Amino acid sequence: MKTNRDTQGRLDKAAMNTDVEIWRKPGAPESMMYYQPSISITKQNLVQIHVGGHVIGMPIEEWHKLAVGNNLATNSPDKQTEDTPSRQELPQEIDRILAEQREKLKSIRREKR
Repeated sequence: MKTNRDTQGRLDKAAMNTDVEIWRKPGAPESMMYYQPSISITKQNLVQIHVGGHVIGMPIEEWHKLAVGNNLATNSPDKQTEDTPSRQELPQEIDRILAEQREKLKSIRREKR
């Protein structure tokens, strides 16, 4: 994390944003542009989807697994694999993946201390 000193010599602990935005929904007035849904890639190669003020970041493989499990990737339910979550299991699968990501984040924060 890059730190700078302000005019009074205090440390500014603002982190540099290293995310790379790859898509943003067009059509909003410029003043509302940052509230539009968007997709970005983090320094850790996570794909982040920003919608309604919430951000979810996961590896691309996890996004793909969710899409296939929700039949978003194909119209053919017979292409689902045994390890693909069903529509009923999807909320639990999302919770499981988010819990894993939270644990990874906690681990990274502990390492930085």
